[in-house]
Amino acid sequence: MHYSLLFSRCAAITCYIFFNLSPIVTVITIISITVIYGLGTGGVYYIPWALYTFLADVDEVFTGRRREGVYAGSMTFAGKISRSIIVFSVGATLTHFGFQPKSHIQPESAVNAISWIFFGGVTVLALIAIFFSCQMTLNRKTHQIVSDEIDRIRQGGKINDAGEEARKTIETLVGWPYEQCWGNNVICKKMQSP
Repeated sequence: MHYSLLFSRCAAITCYIFFNLSPIVTVITIISITVIYGLGTGGVYYIPWALYTFLADVDEVFTGRRREGVYAGSMTFAGKISRSIIVFSVGATLTHFGFQPKSHIQPESAVNAISWIFFGGVTVLALIAIFFSCQMTLNRKTHQIVSDEIDRIRQGGKINDAGEEARKTIETLVGWPYEQCWGNNVICKKMQSP
C-alpha cells in the first residue's frame, strides 16, 4: 500500500507539472493509473510463482530428479537481489539529481528524476520483461506434453519409445537431445558423483 501511495503522488506531480492538467483530470488520471498499477503489480508477483511449478517439471525431464525447493530458493534469492539493485540504482540516481532526504521541498531536478524513474524505468523494465517472456516456449500445451512424458517414464516407459512430438517439445524446452535427458548427460552425472 505504501508503494501505491508513493506512486500515486509521483504520478500526480507528473500530471500536474508536465501536462498542466486541471485538478479533476489529474484525479481521474491518478485513479486510472493506480488501477493499472495494481493489476500490473498483481501480475508481477503472481506470474513468476505460477510459472515456477512448470519449470520444476522441465528440470525433472533434464535431471531425472524433483527439485522444486531449489527453484523456490533461487526465485526468492533472485527477487531479493534484483530488488536491492533497483533500490540502490534509484537511490544513486536521486542523489545524483539533488534529492534532499529530509526536505519537504525538492529541487526541480529531483522531481524530474523521480518522474522519469517512474515513467522511463518502469517502461524499460516492462519492455525487457515482455521480450524475455516472448522467448519462453513453455505454455499449457507444451507443459501437458512434458507432464504426459513424465508420467510415461514414471510408469516404466523407455526413453527410446518417446513419441516424436514429445521428443521435439522436450528438446526445445531443455535444449539438449532427448537421449541426454532424464539424467543421462555429463552435467547430471557430475551432480550425482560424490
